[in-house]
Amino acid sequence: MSLLRNDSPSEETVDPTSKAVAEADELLHRARFGTLCTASLREEGWPFGSIVPYTVDSSGRPLVLLAGIAEHTRNLLAEPRVSLLVHERADDGDVQSRGRLTIMARAARLDESQTTEARARYLARVPQAVTYFETHDFEFYALEPHRLRYIGGFGKIHWLPVDRYRDRYQMDLLAASAPPILSHMNQDHSEALRLIVRAFRSIDAARAIMSSLDRWGFMVRTEQPDALLRFDFDSPADSSSIRGIMVDLTKRARASTRA
Repeated sequence: MSLLRNDSPSEETVDPTSKAVAEADELLHRARFGTLCTASLREEGWPFGSIVPYTVDSSGRPLVLLAGIAEHTRNLLAEPRVSLLVHERADDGDVQSRGRLTIMARAARLDESQTTEARARYLARVPQAVTYFETHDFEFYALEPHRLRYIGGFGKIHWLPVDRYRDRYQMDLLAASAPPILSHMNQDHSEALRLIVRAFRSIDAARAIMSSLDRWGFMVRTEQPDALLRFDFDSPADSSSIRGIMVDLTKRARASTRA
């Protein structure tokens, strides 16, 4: 990912750990689901794997939406130490030549104050989950990373320091430079934001306000109806690419509404 003013360091100056952390972070955002491994409550001592969609919050924690009756939910409530495995697709069948990441973590249920943003982030990646919120059985859990194991291919094997992973989110340069971008979008491109919301979320809002921005996407708060929405980028953005990304998104939204 480029730094501000496009002054990204060369390959020679990036240490292997920083490069591996960046690759692991990108893999976590590219993948849409993973294998959640919990300690079986029913069969003590045995691991239990489940396929789960997930999203990622602003501090780098995977967020999963789990049903209270699910086996894995019962397991992690009894033993919160879990792991999440995500991996790249391998259309040629050679899965071991592709990147994969295991996050060893502690699972904790989100409190009510955190669920609005979690829902927005989750629905951006898993839109079909909107029906899950019609029941009271589903709740969000955050997976707080303890250790990370990243394999980027043959010979690229790393135990990643969790503090370096967290630092990547705390030092998100696009998020740090967001205030003037948010002001510009909300003052000069408010109609474009309404168009994006209408085209991609089928919400004809009276007002749309970009409320936050980071390298992986942005949040929009709408009025009439009131909603908080998340829009994810296909790849990480920086200060030199964000304008082009927003212009392209607006063009796609305009073309979609004309179709």
